[in-house]
Amino acid sequence: LLYVALTRARARVYLAWGNAGASRSDGHARQTALAYLLHSTRSPEDLEHAPFDGFGENFDLESDLDALVAAGDGSIERCMLPAAPSAAARTANTGDDDRPGLELAMLARERLGYWRIGSFTALTRGIHQPASPAAAAVAADPVLEFAAGSQVGVALHALLEHLDFTADLDAQCAELFPRFLPGSGISGAQAEQTLRAWLDDILHTPLDGDSLRLERLQNRQRLNELAFDFALDSFDVGAVDDYCQARSPEPLLALDSNNFGGLITGVIDLVFEFEGRYYLADYKSNLLGHRLDDFAPEQLATAMRERRYDLQAMLYALALHRYLGRRLADYHYDRHFGGCYYLFLRGMRPAHGNRYGVHFERHSATELGELDALLAFTPNARESA
Repeated sequence: LLYVALTRARARVYLAWGNAGASRSDGHARQTALAYLLHSTRSPEDLEHAPFDGFGENFDLESDLDALVAAGDGSIERCMLPAAPSAAARTANTGDDDRPGLELAMLARERLGYWRIGSFTALTRGIHQPASPAAAAVAADPVLEFAAGSQVGVALHALLEHLDFTADLDAQCAELFPRFLPGSGISGAQAEQTLRAWLDDILHTPLDGDSLRLERLQNRQRLNELAFDFALDSFDVGAVDDYCQARSPEPLLALDSNNFGGLITGVIDLVFEFEGRYYLADYKSNLLGHRLDDFAPEQLATAMRERRYDLQAMLYALALHRYLGRRLADYHYDRHFGGCYYLFLRGMRPAHGNRYGVHFERHSATELGELDALLAFTPNARESA
């Protein structure tokens, strides 16, 4: 903990140190890591046999600190903490005996937590996620039997972020695998071979069943990991749930969150332009099952509802819509906004087109307009309230 506390600052660290709790022999400063490092003469082996006392007998705190400063070669400065004023000093020389006394402000507690930064993850934290399917008895498909879990998902996202979709895949895997696979649980020649073939399938699967494939996207057509924050007057959880439910053919799990105002934040895995239209794509490494049919359109629609990815797609679409409106001088939703791709990576197979692993949705202009109004922001509303 001491190491973490002292090594995260970029320019300067202020550290208060002294013989706090000097009247006690069983705690406070004398039993801390800093006491051991700066003042103790004990070895690590000594700590196995006797209670630790970093100050010991006849230690000189100031001399030890002066030695530390000298060893710092000008990078460390020691100065005394300012003395706290006495109660008498705080009340003396007020200048006006008739001045009314100070009182604590009374804060409306219910407003303190209203303004906050929300996100899809925070809004859906209370929704139970479906359990992962049990392992299949026979490994019929290397990708569907590939290791699952958050670490694998992080590695896949990192690889897709850093891949040049149009460049030689083998050469890039040779460079990127050592960077992003350690710690992911993916190891061994067989696993790397499967992962390389998997990435090839992802890049060559036609997302629209025709010509739109990731391997056709130049780097200049891509924005990776596009972070956004947009302000709103109020996130009315009930109204947002009603909006989502009106677009869903099946009942949705209700959001378990309080209303709030402030910001919505998020990161879109991929924003790209193709033939004059702009799309967003979100990579999902979820293991929905051990059969390719588990990644068919109906199963993907179910996964979108059960995990409330419908809400995520809605928030991401609004963020991209507002972003494009500020970046394109002639932006028009119907002409420029392509839609949202949710790519369930384990099901993507070029030979099957977009029949597996590819979920697409696009709000109508009317729907997105309703959403835009629902999550509107009034500048200076707080100052005028």
